[in-house]
Parts: sequence; structure tokens; C-alpha cells
Amino acid sequence: MTNFRQKLSPRLASLSLRKRMLISSALWLSLMFVIVGTIIPWFVYKYLEQDIGSELSQTAKELSQSIVWSDDSQISLSKNIDDTRFDGANAALYWAILTSDFSLYSQNVERDLGRIAPASSGQEAIANHIERRLFIPETSQSPQFEIVVIADDDVIEETVNLFIGLIFVILSVLLIAVLCLFWIQMTWTLLPFQSLQSQLVDLKGGKRKQISGSFPSEVAPLTNELNALLFHYNDVLARARSHAGNLSHTLKTPLAILQNQCAQLSPSDQEQIQTTIAQIQHNIDHQLTRARMAGSLNILGVTSKPALRVDAIAMAFDKVYHSKELVLINELDEQLSVAIEQTDLDEILGNVIENAYKWANSQIRIYQQQNPDLIEIIIDDDGPGMSEDNLVQAIERGKRFDESTPGTGLGLNIVSETIHSYRGKVELCNRKPNGLRVIIGLQIPSD
Repeated sequence: MTNFRQKLSPRLASLSLRKRMLISSALWLSLMFVIVGTIIPWFVYKYLEQDIGSELSQTAKELSQSIVWSDDSQISLSKNIDDTRFDGANAALYWAILTSDFSLYSQNVERDLGRIAPASSGQEAIANHIERRLFIPETSQSPQFEIVVIADDDVIEETVNLFIGLIFVILSVLLIAVLCLFWIQMTWTLLPFQSLQSQLVDLKGGKRKQISGSFPSEVAPLTNELNALLFHYNDVLARARSHAGNLSHTLKTPLAILQNQCAQLSPSDQEQIQTTIAQIQHNIDHQLTRARMAGSLNILGVTSKPALRVDAIAMAFDKVYHSKELVLINELDEQLSVAIEQTDLDEILGNVIENAYKWANSQIRIYQQQNPDLIEIIIDDDGPGMSEDNLVQAIERGKRFDESTPGTGLGLNIVSETIHSYRGKVELCNRKPNGLRVIIGLQIPSD
């Protein structure tokens, strides 16, 4: 039972509001359907039983008032009550006047039932019936006798069954009508949420900057707060990028002066200071990238086309590494879009492709692979690859692989951090017989 609840709870929790409301309403209305369909026929049966009982009592009184005794104590009736209720093919009422010596029956008693037993005889009376008995005490003019009036219970059952069929048809139509009305009401009620969802999708896809339109009083505070958050995000992001750019320009001048002064030193001192300047430049790039990356979480939604960026990056590196005569094969679909800002995508692809140019012998291949959650961009080279330890350290967050080597890239760990900020992934593995494979997984933009 516990395992069943554990399996059921996540499924119930993931149900949409529409399904929750529809299921709960359908269950409740079905329960009411069963209860009403059971109680109403029962009340109808009791009402018909009481009504027929009253009719039988009245008929018994009419019979007692219609009895005529002859001189030889024979019974007869002063008026004929053998109407269609007591005679005919569909007769369902029976009467009998019983004494110790003789009896008088309605015409259908002997034909259909054979005999009606007096209550005092101990014999079994008619089964499944409604009856009324009237005892007339013995007088000087007449002996004691008993009047029995019986109604066949099948008549009530047929009536109730007919009524049940009718009531269930009515209740079924009513149930369907109520569910349809509830569906229309629910759709109309959830329209603001559908509009909000559509605008959030556009917001994530970069098609709008804020949520607009009129919303109910229950939803309006949420949209207002969300718009305020988006405004604050844009403002903070713009200021962060402005500060990062200003800091970059501010530090470039002192570094340029240091590099010029370094040219006047001895070769040994010059090499040492150049190395230090390169490390400072790398750390500046590192921290500026992290500062800018902190504001680039995919809140507003941005898109870029990797195929175009690969072509632009390859064109630049073909000139830098023209002596190696490398061939870069770009198999990415030109229509492919990923949910990442173009500047960040350039830095990711630029760093990985530059490493491939550095170490590849003759060829670099870039292609895509569909994943249920991500688009994987795969960069293969035919270089020497990496050791297993370096494969892990190269993308470990917070560390830099090969810190002693200056270069223009940000380092694979910065690539990993940038991809992580966009809820993506990066993997490194060696190819056989030789070479390195870098797998970059990025989110697909929402439609």
C-alpha cells in the first residue's frame, strides 16, 4: 500500500489544474449520480406502496359497505366492483371475503392465484404483494368474516423500474450537461493563465520584455511583481555589463604601459614580467567573464545559431593557424538555434575550437546530436587527446587547467561555468584511435 501511494503521489502532483478540477468534479458528480439514482427510486417505491395501501384500505371499506346477507346467510354485493382493476388481462388487484363456511372472490383470484388464505388459517398467502385486511366481528345478523384486498407487487416494481430507467436517462443527460458547463466555465476561468503562460513562453524566447494585458484581480499582483522583477533584472544586467566594460578599459592602459616598460628590461627580466603580465591579463579576463556571466542567466530568453558562429570563428582561426593546413568540417544545421546569448556562445565555441586548432593534426569535425533535453554540439579533432586526469581537471569548476601556459582562451573550466549557467553540460572524452571529443549540451529555445 505504501509503495502504491509513493508511486501515485508524483503522478497526482504532476496533474494540471484543468485535469485536477475535471477529475474531482467528475468523481463528485458521479457519486451524487449514484446516490440520487438510488434514493429517489426508493422514495418512489415507498410512495407507491403507501398510495396503493391507502387504495386497498378504501376498497376494503367499500366492500364491507356493499355486502348483503340473504336469509340463508349467503353473501352478495349490492354493487359490482369487479372493474378493470380486478378483472381483465391486466388485472393486478384481488379481493376476497372470507368466512368460516364460505368465501367470495373477485373473478381473477381463482384464475390467477387459486386461493387467498385467511390470516387465521396459518396457510401461506400470496407472495410479493401488498395487502389490507378488514375484520368484521360477528353480529346477530351476520357471522364473523374477513375482507382481504391484495395488490400484486409486480405492478409497483414495473412502475419503479420504468421510473428508474427514466430517471437515469435524465440524470445521465444532466451529468453530461453539467460536465460540459463545468468544462466551459473552467476553460473561461483558466484563460488568463493560458495568456500568462503564452507570454512567459514569449518572454523566455526573447520575443517580449514584459508581461502585458489585463488580468483578474487574483493574478494581477503576480504579473505586476514579475514585471518589476524583469525591470530590475534588466537594469542590474545593464549596469553589471557597463561596469565590466569600464573595468576592462581601465585596466588595459596600465597593462599596456607595463608591457612597454618591460621592453626596456633585460631579456631574463623581460620574460619573467611578460609571463606575470599574461597571467594578470588572464585573471582579468577570467573575473570579467564571470561577472558578466552572472547576469546572463536565461531569464529573458536568448537564442543563437551555432552554425553561423562556427563559420565566423573558423574563418578567424584559419588565418591564425594557416601553416597547419587544417580542415574544419561544419555539419551543423544552419537553422539550429540554442538558448544562449551569442557573446557567450562565441566564447564557448571559440575556446573549444581554438584548442582543437592547437592540437589537431589535419581535421576538425563539428556536428550535432539530438538529445531528449538538450542539443549536443560535438567537436572532434585528430590530435593527441588528453590523459584521464586532465580530462577531469580541465572542466572542474573553479580551477584552471594548465595555468602556467598563457593564451587567449578563457580555459575549459570557464567554458564549463558558462554552460552550467545556461543549464547545459560539457563532457570531454578521448577518441579512438586518437583525438579529443568535446560534447557541449545546450537548451533548445521555447517556441
